Amino acid sequence: MNHRHMNYKTRTRFLELVEDILYKPARKRMMLRMNKIILSNSIAHGNTQECMTYRGKWYFKDNKRPYISPSFINPVHPTVRPQFKDWLAEEKSLDGEKLYIDAYILAAISISPVYSSLKIMLPEALYQVLHYPRPRLSAWSLSDEGVTPFLEDTSDVSPTEIKAFMQNNEKYYMMIKRRLAKNLIEG
Repeated sequence: MNHRHMNYKTRTRFLELVEDILYKPARKRMMLRMNKIILSNSIAHGNTQECMTYRGKWYFKDNKRPYISPSFINPVHPTVRPQFKDWLAEEKSLDGEKLYIDAYILAAISISPVYSSLKIMLPEALYQVLHYPRPRLSAWSLSDEGVTPFLEDTSDVSPTEIKAFMQNNEKYYMMIKRRLAKNLIEG
């Protein structure tokens, strides 16, 4: 079993880059959809507020908080509530999916932070993340700049272990592929 691990900063950055590829398009679509709901809610209330409240939580157009007193924020209007509840359900589903995919990615990194192993465990659309440059660790270690955080072909994880990992986690691998396909289809 591989005893080499990515450091915390590198692992966190790697996960952020994967999440950007997988979820940035979906989050943007969700934000645009919320903007339309907020606009419909304001029209239903007869004003031009760019925010609304539901069960103690505030929702803002473009996620930007306007300068308005909390006591004057529109609640979700009954005519808008069905589309808002659909949005909430989709948001909850997206968050749940993201948790599973994050766990899969972290498990893959834990098994082997080796480039060749990760190429097997990740869909091709995520290979670009394997080439990101590692940030300089300190002002004095110039040799670390621009080096990928992955060891080149020095895997000490057997192909059998990788195959077992892939079989045990095929559901999550397919979840990643579905998310990538959905991003392509929905633009």
